Amino acid sequence: MQITVNKTGGFAGVNQRLGPVETSSLDSGVADQVRRIVTESDFFHLPEDLQGAPVYDGFHYAVQVLDGTAEHTVILAGMSDDPVVARLHELIHLLDEAVGFQWI
Repeated sequence: MQITVNKTGGFAGVNQRLGPVETSSLDSGVADQVRRIVTESDFFHLPEDLQGAPVYDGFHYAVQVLDGTAEHTVILAGMSDDPVVARLHELIHLLDEAVGFQWI
């Protein structure tokens, strides 16, 4: 599985990329958590746009997952009480701790 996250926006106009990250290159515990979040969130069947109420100067995240022939991108932004959005933010946090965002 390969995951790429693009982070844009914020007060300073951030434009950063995380990945692409191959789960096979991650610590096995982190890779298991990543796969679990993707599976439990039913990522490939999520709507492409999960943006909640706008937050001025907030960040937007485009999360792309490739798994075999399956490919899907979901955009997150703003505030949301949706537990799926919270899980995807957990996924972003896990990957950020593992490999970190880079300026693009």
